[in-house]
Amino acid sequence: MTPSLHGPRHFTADRAPNVDQLRETPSREENLNVSADQFERKVPQEPEDRLCVVCQDSEKCTIILPCRHVCLCYECCSTIKRTHGKCPICRHVVRRTMRVYI
Repeated sequence: MTPSLHGPRHFTADRAPNVDQLRETPSREENLNVSADQFERKVPQEPEDRLCVVCQDSEKCTIILPCRHVCLCYECCSTIKRTHGKCPICRHVVRRTMRVYI
């Protein structure tokens, strides 16, 4: 029972949820079982989308804060922090960086 402003709710036989309808909805485990075709559609098809915007060789793995752009590899991030300290996308000052695993 869920408390409400109008007192406790009691379900009667005519107002009770239909058990058959509840079983027809997919469970969380069923939603997690994705076919290979569906998975391939969700994965970015362009490998360039995963590359660092500076060197275009390594995979992106660093988030820049406060702008939250994920656009740099680890090496380019350390170089940018040592030199001008600005995001290559929006030119905000880099306050912090964080390594992310995609």
